[in-house]
Amino acid sequence: MRERVLVGNEPDSCWLWTTHQVDDGYGKIQVGPLDRKRIGAHRVSWYLNNPGGFPSISQVVRHRCDNPPCVNPDHLEIGTVSDNNRDMMIRGRNRPPRGEMNGKSRLRESDVIDARYQFMTGRSTSSIARCLGVAHSLASRIVSGKRWASVEFPLGYFESGPVMSSLERGRRLSNRRARVAA
Repeated sequence: MRERVLVGNEPDSCWLWTTHQVDDGYGKIQVGPLDRKRIGAHRVSWYLNNPGGFPSISQVVRHRCDNPPCVNPDHLEIGTVSDNNRDMMIRGRNRPPRGEMNGKSRLRESDVIDARYQFMTGRSTSSIARCLGVAHSLASRIVSGKRWASVEFPLGYFESGPVMSSLERGRRLSNRRARVAA
C-alpha cells in the first residue's frame, strides 16, 4: 500500500492516495483474492494502523483533514454517518459547487453575461446556444435567469457600448427580454 501513497514533507501532512480514485476523490483499493471488491483506501489505512478489525457497517472512517484522498492514519477517526453529515454541514460541503467552480461546467461567468447581453440586443437563443456549444433549452434558461441565477451584470456594464446606445435611441425590448434586463 505504501507505494501507492504520496507522503508530504511535513510531519502532519496528508498522505495522498495516488492510484484509483472515484469521482468524489476518495481512493479505492481492491481487496480479496477472488471477489476483488473495492473499498475505501482510507478504511484500509485505518484498519492497518488500528488493531481490532474493520469498523462495523454502521461506522464510517472520517477525515479530520477534510481531504478525500488522504490516507494518513493520524487524520482518520471512526464515527457515525450522523457525525460525518454534521462535519459536512459545518465545513460547507453540503452543496455542489456552482458556476465556474463546478468542475463539469463548460461555461464561464463571462460567457453567461455575454449571452444575456446578446439576447437583450436581439440575438436568438438558438444562435446563442450554437456559439456557446450548449443545448437550446440550456441557453433559454441562461438568458431567462433560471440557470446561472447568481450571475449579474457587473456595475457599469450598461454605461457604454451598444446596449446603452440602443436604449438611448428608444429601441423597445420585448417584455420577455426586458425582464431579463431588470
